Amino acid sequence: MKLVDPLDAELAGLLAREKKLKAIRVVQIRIQKIEATLERVAPEASKTLLIIGQHVSADFGVSWDQIMAKTKLQYICDARQVVCYLAREFGVQLADCGRQLRLDHGTVHYSHKKIRDRMSVDARFKVRIEGLEKLCRAELKKEGIIE
Repeated sequence: MKLVDPLDAELAGLLAREKKLKAIRVVQIRIQKIEATLERVAPEASKTLLIIGQHVSADFGVSWDQIMAKTKLQYICDARQVVCYLAREFGVQLADCGRQLRLDHGTVHYSHKKIRDRMSVDARFKVRIEGLEKLCRAELKKEGIIE
């Protein structure tokens, strides 16, 4: 039987906590860089996408980093496509949306069509997306981005 020194266990706990804090700081720095880049490229579109992204992230249970990642996991792709759909619904140009999400404008167009088509056959999904649209619209109005 191996005896564990309480100080070793405490040190291991502190090291694990420090690793988590470092990971959080790295993510925060990435988000700041993304926000700065978006703000420089197209200020109104970037604010719109950030607001949409916050609501979609919360609803789909994914982070903004996951939405921006080049992954093909279905639940993340769905969230990314909803961001594209809502961005287009609020007037963000294909090229601006694509540039900010690091997607081709054709992918943005396809995403919009795919979500629109899915909404036409899936009533629960339609209600979910319309709810997100309503939340985003209220916040975009509050921020003065749309009327």
